[in-house]
Amino acid sequence: SRSVSMSVSRVCGVVVFVLITASMPSGLSAQDVDKPIADVLGRIPAGNAAERAELKLALTGLGQAGMERLCRMLVEPGTGDDTNVRMALHALTFVAAEPKAEKTRKDFTAAVAKVLASDAIPAAKEFLIQQLQLVGGPDIVPVLAPSLADLSLCKPAVEALVAIEGDAARTALRNALGSTTGDTRVPVIDALGTLRDVESVKPLLAD
Repeated sequence: SRSVSMSVSRVCGVVVFVLITASMPSGLSAQDVDKPIADVLGRIPAGNAAERAELKLALTGLGQAGMERLCRMLVEPGTGDDTNVRMALHALTFVAAEPKAEKTRKDFTAAVAKVLASDAIPAAKEFLIQQLQLVGGPDIVPVLAPSLADLSLCKPAVEALVAIEGDAARTALRNALGSTTGDTRVPVIDALGTLRDVESVKPLLAD
């Protein structure tokens, strides 16, 4: 009957809520996860084509603000389980990299840029930089450039810029020569060599 159907529906809703809550990183309460993000996390992992298509819609529906909230759910390794969050962000990276997903790409890039400029933990920032590397494009270079002077983020930022290549990446690395020293300067120099940046030869002679 209708009452039985409504009871089953409520039970199923409770089960889904419990599963999503159990998969959240420690330190986050259910109130910290809004419905769109809960919907995304509830679809991880996506096992078949239909589930992947539904996950894609859920991810694109987050918008920049939702993507930023998802990024901020990353936790320090060893302090909680953020596996589903990482899987969702990795899936979002591939969605954003699709040829006709420019809006999603811009939303994701803007969301990551805000997190990188915040006091988020280095482990979260490193993971997000690695995701940006997969998205690629010269417009991402300004988001990555500030991390070149950060000892904990220099290596992944350099790797991302080398993967992106192009004049914008070379210029960012060349400009970083004036703000990097020691352990942050070495990977920058190595990257400029890998990219065969002729314009950096003169400033590098001092090294």
